[in-house]
Amino acid sequence: MNMLKYPTLLTALCVSTMLLAQKAKPVKQGNKSHTDVATVEYLPEFTREVPAESGSVFKIKNKRYNLEIRLWDQKKVRIVSTVPMGSDTDTLTNDELYKMSGVTLSAFGKRIDLASDEYPENRVAEVTNIQVQGLPAQPAKNRQDANGAEEIVVEGYKTTTKKQQANVGEVTVVGYKKGGTDSSGKTPSAFPNRPVKDEPASIYGTQNPQVADVVVTGYKSTWTRTSSTRRNMVVYIPRDCKLVVDNRYTDIVVNEDLDKAEFTLYRSNLGLRNVNELRVDASFYTMYAGNLGYADLKLASGSLTAGTIDNAQIESTGSEVEYEGGNTLFLKSKADRINVENVGSVGGYKEFGELRIGKLSQDLTLEGKSTHVKIRQITSEVTAIRISTQFADLRLPLKQLTGYDIDFKGDNSTVYSSFEKKEMNANAGIANSESLVAAGVTFGNKAPAAFHVKSDESAGKKTSFNITCNNCTVDFK
Repeated sequence: MNMLKYPTLLTALCVSTMLLAQKAKPVKQGNKSHTDVATVEYLPEFTREVPAESGSVFKIKNKRYNLEIRLWDQKKVRIVSTVPMGSDTDTLTNDELYKMSGVTLSAFGKRIDLASDEYPENRVAEVTNIQVQGLPAQPAKNRQDANGAEEIVVEGYKTTTKKQQANVGEVTVVGYKKGGTDSSGKTPSAFPNRPVKDEPASIYGTQNPQVADVVVTGYKSTWTRTSSTRRNMVVYIPRDCKLVVDNRYTDIVVNEDLDKAEFTLYRSNLGLRNVNELRVDASFYTMYAGNLGYADLKLASGSLTAGTIDNAQIESTGSEVEYEGGNTLFLKSKADRINVENVGSVGGYKEFGELRIGKLSQDLTLEGKSTHVKIRQITSEVTAIRISTQFADLRLPLKQLTGYDIDFKGDNSTVYSSFEKKEMNANAGIANSESLVAAGVTFGNKAPAAFHVKSDESAGKKTSFNITCNNCTVDFK
């Protein structure tokens, strides 16, 4: 058969050959190459559903599944997922698979609970026995005579454990990471291929739900499954449910708009569309959202990207927050980078890091230290800007304003401006001054410890600036 006459078939064969070659590609180890044969996993699907009254609260506690949450018009909650099995079987019913899944879904009145057990039943092939081709099942001390390999790579698993014998190479298992030890200090290897309960994991320094033994012939060690191997679950909920989620180690995606939702996240990724009222407490996170009405956000060590947030209350540490804009923003921030394109009113306290505002349209009141505040445009509708900080760079352009009234205090600061800066006379009261500046001596860019300046009275509406900033650089241009 002339393959050139069948380009589609030829392409499919080429792609299939490439994929097979990539999957079975051996990894050269020292003088020899070894490719594993992993036990085939079967993933039978199960479903479960419970009734849900109007206005119910749906609580999820999950450490095991990547969740996809969908809204529908039916008055019930349904979950759809799979159970990993070590062998194919058609004898198990849907209820039996649900029981083996380690998932519980229950309803009581207007409360629905979904919990994923972090430890599946022992029969579930969450961790499989790995047999490496070409490596004999003999004591580890004789292994070097058989293969001369320095390392063994098992496709589908990942980590490296130290060899137990002096002449035995390392074992790398793709998809797993090395776990910790039990309270007695001993490696939990007595039950191969079974999850080990209450096992601290050295990866995160906290309780890890996925510690288990992976057995490679001639080797013994403890490994943990990475997030890339998490199971997936689809959850259907009524549109009028309030969603409350406590999630660790996995990803969540909500495909439709929500009215009210609360999320507690740890080492998780969250994707949202529009939410009227949102509360989030997150550590080590990545979060994407559409437009939010009210958002109460407690964030640590992560990033948030969103559309508009009408009313944002943000308490954060070590985070990057970026959104398009909103009406109000209140901050309690430390060592963050916050970027808002368009906002009305801003207030709060911020230490270290940076606050960038594209356009400010109402007012700003901010205290802190070592915080850079850079505003690209201050509109003429802004009534007041009050900043008290030190060791900072401030950019407060006056060019869009019809008038201004500036009261500045700060030692060892540099001020760039188009107006003349004069040191304030101790006997000249700011409130009673009739001139543009209080009497004194004119300075250059090096600002006096205190000065007061205002535009001509006929300029129109004035925006007041009350700036206290020691050891700062302030740009009014």
